[in-house]
Amino acid sequence: SALRLDDYVEFLRQKIKERSLDETPLLLIGISMGGMIALRWSILYPKEVHAVCTINTSAKNLSKSNERFNLKEWKKLLSI
Repeated sequence: SALRLDDYVEFLRQKIKERSLDETPLLLIGISMGGMIALRWSILYPKEVHAVCTINTSAKNLSKSNERFNLKEWKKLLSI
């Protein structure tokens, strides 16, 4: 697995280029980490992305830490 979002973006860009028949900007839809990857793609290559739809995605510039993470649930997880 890649350690950086940028590495995932580059991997997916290569896969898309192998299969793509045109240069139409993409609509990226991502769930959780996939949403973070889609957002990063749109930042790195804005001309390649028409729109991004994210589902259950964390983005530190859009919400505070306490809104993204439920500490009560993390405590339960750590106790397991």
